Amino acid sequence: MSGMAGVTLERPALRKLRAVVAVLIVVAIAMGLISAFGISSVDVGEAAVIIDPVQRRIVDVKFGPQVFIKLPWQYVMKVYMAVDAITMRKEAPHDYPAVSALTKDGAKVEVDITVRFKVIESVAAVRELVENYPQLNYKSITIVPTIREVVRNIIANFTLTEVIERRSEISVLIVEAATRRLTSDPTLKNCIEIIDVAVRNIEPPAEVVTAINKKLAAEQEAKAAEYSKRKMLILANASAMEKKIAAEAEATATLIRARAEAMAILLRANATSASLRMVAEILGANNTDALVSYLYFETLKSIVEREGVSVVLLIGGGQGFQAPVIYPLPVAGTKSGSRG
Repeated sequence: MSGMAGVTLERPALRKLRAVVAVLIVVAIAMGLISAFGISSVDVGEAAVIIDPVQRRIVDVKFGPQVFIKLPWQYVMKVYMAVDAITMRKEAPHDYPAVSALTKDGAKVEVDITVRFKVIESVAAVRELVENYPQLNYKSITIVPTIREVVRNIIANFTLTEVIERRSEISVLIVEAATRRLTSDPTLKNCIEIIDVAVRNIEPPAEVVTAINKKLAAEQEAKAAEYSKRKMLILANASAMEKKIAAEAEATATLIRARAEAMAILLRANATSASLRMVAEILGANNTDALVSYLYFETLKSIVEREGVSVVLLIGGGQGFQAPVIYPLPVAGTKSGSRG
């Protein structure tokens, strides 16, 4: 009897122990679940959108950096809040390929374009963005198609020649139209801020680029040839002008010398005429022999002065005596005077 009583007393205590252990296990599991699914964090430059699938609504929005607690069945969708960019260009790396567009005359051009934007940092903006785009695929669904549509619509208004010649003007039109369309889109206008839209390049077809490069090369060669031609012409004109100036200077100098010589001759002739008049007045107008002799001696004098020689004269006397006279006459005190 006593043994059976002991067994009966042990069974309730064992049941209590088992219950306590079970509670502890449940609590541990609950704590593990809470730790695994209830504590979450969000980094800087991000927003955590807490979504309750049971209630089918957004419960809260947390901006990083921070750690927060959510219910285990709730999940978190993270939204990038820093400045983001979509690059559409021909060369890699890129987010999307360049926009292909047809001109008014049917030529295909490639437009490289970049859009920079950021999600507005407010709970309302983030909520609306997630509600409008539950998969956060607003880039591929709205931004990229809008950019492509804007580029193609604007390029279609111009011919290929106009696109090449008015590239800067067309780039401005694309930027303005793309910005206007994105900021007025009903699903994005309250959610994102457009920082800038930049057209990097508008590239014509490859064969057109080759033709343009050849044309530019030919124009450069033509300009170089024209420059060389002008340079040679300038040098030739300068040489001709130099020769002309030298010839004119020589002619002027010759004319001046001729005029000086003529003036000297005229002065000498006037002097000689005056001398003859004076001699004629002294000797008498009818004494022609004396005048002839005077001219004779003057001529000899000019020859002696010009040539630097001495002239010997033989003068006949009344009895046929010839006395030698040296002209010019020796100066007293010289060797010739001493010999005389």
